[in-house]
Amino acid sequence: MNSRFNAADLQAMLDEMEREAPFSSLDALNARLVQRMQQYNTTPQPELGGLSPDQTAQLLYGDWATAGAFRVSGEAAPAALLAVPIVADARLLMTYLDANGPVKLTPKGNLTRAAVAELAPQLRTEALNEEAFDLAPLPVRNEDDVRWLPVLKHVLLFGKLATKRKGLLLSARGRTLLPEPQVGALFVELFRTFFRQFDLQYLYSGTPHLGLQQTLPYTFYQLGRTAHDWTPLVPLAEAAWLLSARDPFASWERDHPEARFNAFRYRVLEPLVHFGLLERRLLPAEALYLRRAEFRRTSLYAQLLRFAFTAP
Repeated sequence: MNSRFNAADLQAMLDEMEREAPFSSLDALNARLVQRMQQYNTTPQPELGGLSPDQTAQLLYGDWATAGAFRVSGEAAPAALLAVPIVADARLLMTYLDANGPVKLTPKGNLTRAAVAELAPQLRTEALNEEAFDLAPLPVRNEDDVRWLPVLKHVLLFGKLATKRKGLLLSARGRTLLPEPQVGALFVELFRTFFRQFDLQYLYSGTPHLGLQQTLPYTFYQLGRTAHDWTPLVPLAEAAWLLSARDPFASWERDHPEARFNAFRYRVLEPLVHFGLLERRLLPAEALYLRRAEFRRTSLYAQLLRFAFTAP
């Protein structure tokens, strides 16, 4: 990992080098610098949640499949995976495409009202979404009226599980992963496609915080350590959102500090509920819109999200 010292760390290193001077040669100075950088890279840092820079790099620069410290697994009981809301809904949409494809799309590329009317009432993700916002269901006519239906459609397209050809079709790869025995592989494909390719800003369009999606393996690791019991949003975000991945405070966030963490809730925590890895409960309050959420990890978390660091 290329060392990324903050100003205080860099000054401390320079002061240390000055105290140790003079060195017998330039080679001796370079060797000491290399040693000091190695020490820094392998030392746990508070701003990295107790991880070392080397461990953080192993999390952030992998591909979630063959390289890096983070892996997504599909090794869990098939019945448990089939009950995961986003897996159930993906299979619902894939089965619909398989039976009816090519499914007609509107000029804007959306599903028709007839398709939406058939699919929307069966979506488990949509029911979870209504609960998350604590709102009564709204009338549904078009695809955009169903928050998670466009998400599912695009995830299937990005993951090459569906394709557009005279309408929307289940692809050959999608047909391979649709049978129940393939549900583990389907979970892995959905998870990697959703969190790596789908733009999570769609789920919450407030402050961009582009670094949040780019540093998700760090977040997943820290959630696995901290979300073992019911925990409110802010402590979870403080523990699992990498400091360097947060945008500077916007002016409106200074007046509403908890609102700053909504990006973390709706781009990370709520989707993990949809993936069956977290569960959520809403706390009572005088007004519905004031109800706060708490989250904790499920038994699937440790089974499906795995972390293994290698020694430097």
